[in-house]
This record gives sequence, C-alpha cells and structure tokens, in this order.
Amino acid sequence: MGLYKDFVSQTRKPVGFLGKVMVARMISEKHELLKDFLLQTTGTDEKAAEEEACRMEHFVSRATLDGIRDFIQKNRPDATT
Repeated sequence: MGLYKDFVSQTRKPVGFLGKVMVARMISEKHELLKDFLLQTTGTDEKAAEEEACRMEHFVSRATLDGIRDFIQKNRPDATT
C-alpha cells in the first residue's frame, strides 16, 4: 500500500489539499534521507543515488528509515561524540 493510502487509512478521513501536501513533504524527506545515505556510504554518484532513492522510497520501512537517520547523524563529519 502506498504512503498516501496508508495516510488515508490511518486518519480514516478524506485527505484534502493540505493532507496531500503533508504526504508529499514526507515522501520528499524520505527521498532526501535515502539519497544522502547512499552518497555517504556507497561512493555512488549523485545521479545513481537519486535514481536508487526513487526506487527505495516506495518500499523502505519506518524502522529502517529511523536507523538510517541515526546512522547519518552519528557519522556526520561535524558530529560530536
């Protein structure tokens, strides 16, 4: 089930324009997170990371995204330990 349908089924209400904007923002944030992760960990180029993130964003779980987010935050060059 797609993110939009998940959102609609969770809220159990029709989703208007603002709901669609929220879903679009969530998808965009997911895409950027995945792209950043691929760029930092695989050595792939920007175009390949962009394409892979497009495919991955449709199937990755919330738990995996949270793990990726934690990994990126802990492994940033400017991260303090």
